[in-house]
Amino acid sequence: MRGDQSSYLGSLPLDAALPIPALIQSGGYKFIYLAGEPVRYGSASIRYISFYHDYDVNEL
Repeated sequence: MRGDQSSYLGSLPLDAALPIPALIQSGGYKFIYLAGEPVRYGSASIRYISFYHDYDVNEL
């Protein structure tokens, strides 16, 4: 994510969303992978979000 602002308008089940901030802060999640349309005019349509502790760019 780039720039001064970032936002997310979407839905995530509450039971899945509650532990995410604590896991990010503790290092449990180090990578957040966003997949969707390319960024255009500073925004993009994200199709799905994945959270990873380790991430291998060769798996794309």
